[in-house]
Amino acid sequence: MTGAAGPSTTGPSSGARKFSLAIPITIAGSQFMEGLDSTILGTSLPQMADSLGATPAELSLAITSYLLSLAVFIPVSGWIADRFGARQVYCAAILLFTLGSVLCGLSRNIEMLIGARVLQGLGGAMMSPVGRLIILRSFPKEDLLKAMNYMLVPGLTGPMLGPVIGGFITTYFSWHWIFFINIPIGIAGIVLTLTLIENIAMPRPAAFDFKGFVIIGLGLALAQLAIENLGRGMIAVEAEAALLVAAPLILFAYYRYAWGREGAVLNLGLFQVRSFAVSVGAGAFCRIGIGAMPFLMPLLFQLGWGLDPFHSGMLSFVSSFGDVLIVFWVRPILRLLGARTVLIGNEVLVAGAIAGLALFDATSTYWVLVPYLFLFGLMRSLQYTCLSTLAYAELSPPLMSQGTSISSVAMRLFMSAGVAIAATLISLLVPHGTPVATSDFAPIFVFFGVVVLLPIWGFAKLRRSDGMEITGHRRAKPAVAAVDEA
Repeated sequence: MTGAAGPSTTGPSSGARKFSLAIPITIAGSQFMEGLDSTILGTSLPQMADSLGATPAELSLAITSYLLSLAVFIPVSGWIADRFGARQVYCAAILLFTLGSVLCGLSRNIEMLIGARVLQGLGGAMMSPVGRLIILRSFPKEDLLKAMNYMLVPGLTGPMLGPVIGGFITTYFSWHWIFFINIPIGIAGIVLTLTLIENIAMPRPAAFDFKGFVIIGLGLALAQLAIENLGRGMIAVEAEAALLVAAPLILFAYYRYAWGREGAVLNLGLFQVRSFAVSVGAGAFCRIGIGAMPFLMPLLFQLGWGLDPFHSGMLSFVSSFGDVLIVFWVRPILRLLGARTVLIGNEVLVAGAIAGLALFDATSTYWVLVPYLFLFGLMRSLQYTCLSTLAYAELSPPLMSQGTSISSVAMRLFMSAGVAIAATLISLLVPHGTPVATSDFAPIFVFFGVVVLLPIWGFAKLRRSDGMEITGHRRAKPAVAAVDEA
């Protein structure tokens, strides 16, 4: 069967109704909660380990188990949303994530904490892609950029705020509250979703592809496990090598199984759509480079410059102001220049900003550093927003649930890969694996600046008309494409 990938309505509810911020703000709350949770544990691990009678290394399993749960269950989020309704699944996902948070806070041993984190991961695996799917189905494409922009910003600021909030709570209260703070957010999310979001009916999906789910779930779990252990020395070199070989082989086996297969759990036929393929494929390098920054910047500020965790967190938070303010500028910029020009030009600026961090040191004046980090936040958020909306520019409504699953899987893996690569470079380039000076970080920032430049070749393959239905850029006639729904 085929699905048109050109101009189309976004779904049954995409009529001419007035744009409302209520839906994207509602979805943004859960995005913020998940983004915050992805980094908030880091500053609390020593206290949690002491409380639970475990070592910090053992406690890192709580982080890994959450990420593995995400990797396994994200691929089926689109099918489940189509089968049971996006609103119901989204509420269930928030409920599972919140319940998992409560159980994490009540944990009395490492085994209970790991089990609760797996439950959290199951909720998170549905929450992010299904939330994005609700946005896609609730607005016509001319309003999609605006809606996605309001939804994406909290997801970017959450990881930046995680260490600051986690450190504050652990220092002045108890580590249990880093999980309990999700309770009011979760309750509010469920109430607002049931009150404000329409349950849009979609055609019943094909039978569940259980065989494909097992293959892709195993491949992604091994890939995530390999990424998480890369450069950290937590498992034997032989085991890491086995993971690095097995994961690509299993993922290739899924490619051979799923390509051209109707009803596959992840529809690889979507990569025949140019804008989707460029956003997910070429955009991978962008996500790797930018995804390493929340890991590298606090290390630079604390180990390289000698700042305490609070001042380090405040510096990291400066870039989040740029994330917030870009909300008001994204649409005019994209309407004026178009997606292709913005992606290429802004990518050069982002790459330069990352590499430019190598020029700063502990003596740098804050009058230069703070505006620099603020502008970096602006450029980073602009690139993410453009990439995220471009992925759906040419997908018809029936294909959007499958598109969100693939896009969410890719985003999660590549941003994790950025952190893993950064950790590996530190272990290889820095004596004893612990950076103690600005010069230790300089080649690593330059490396990631180069990585961020790599997708320009893919962005150059876009036509000036690509994404114009979303951006409002009208200097070229739109092209109509089609994709086989494999």
